[in-house]
Amino acid sequence: MECYPSKVKLLGLLALTCVMVGVSYFCTTLGLLAQVVGWIGVGFFALGFIAIPVMFFRTGPQVLITDEGIEDRRLKIGLIRWEAIRSLSIRSVESTKFLCIELFDPETYLSRLPRWTRPLRVVTEALGIPALNIGFSGLSPGVKEMWAYLQSRGPHVPALWAALEPEHRFVVRLSDSEVSCERPDGTVERVSWADLQRVEVVTTDEGPFVPDVFWVLHGTDGGCAVPQGATGDSALLERLQTLPGFDNKAFIDAMTCASDRRFLCWQRSESGIAERHGQGPVG
Repeated sequence: MECYPSKVKLLGLLALTCVMVGVSYFCTTLGLLAQVVGWIGVGFFALGFIAIPVMFFRTGPQVLITDEGIEDRRLKIGLIRWEAIRSLSIRSVESTKFLCIELFDPETYLSRLPRWTRPLRVVTEALGIPALNIGFSGLSPGVKEMWAYLQSRGPHVPALWAALEPEHRFVVRLSDSEVSCERPDGTVERVSWADLQRVEVVTTDEGPFVPDVFWVLHGTDGGCAVPQGATGDSALLERLQTLPGFDNKAFIDAMTCASDRRFLCWQRSESGIAERHGQGPVG
């Protein structure tokens, strides 16, 4: 997978940067805690006035994901091999998402970062973002497409993922007879494979601070809803993809959607043979 600069996204990002700097500066006029957070925000978002114009004139892929690992050419630290990665996670600052990379030996790569990035590292760590992270703002494909691509690779990469909060508190369990999902409050939803009638991916516009992508498994008597990032969801994906006629394109389309939509990935026909359909609006 290769991610290239998108001039349209970069222009939108520049406008958003102006807004975020303004909001952060406003916070500096409030209480002491707000002032501290505000000045950190000003320092962090103001870096966009440097980074975005530079990105605008770049050509060629900036982020590459291969069988060997992941490389952000903007960081100039070379390929980060999968075996060097302890975990991957998605974290957010306001509406901006980052792919955060935790390494077994971080100094091996952090020592390669240009010196001018050191102040940025201090700011990002103050905001709860690890020093080694990859931003996809201004790139196409973006973070959702990247995450969908990693997930579509099956067990090759998911073993490296860190838990998402609060999604990982949902626990998926599979057996030969059924799939169940235990919610954080102890409630359990389940549907048997024999009774499974329809599989959908439901997306909402409520992220990134709450779950915004769900598997919805429909049976004739109840069903099961599973947020993406739940413990065991990668095994669920592998199992669902074995259903005859499972629509992987609908699944990929769902991963790139940030609005309220339903994507039908599989449906049992009256004769018991799977049918595939397109996508439609929620409701």
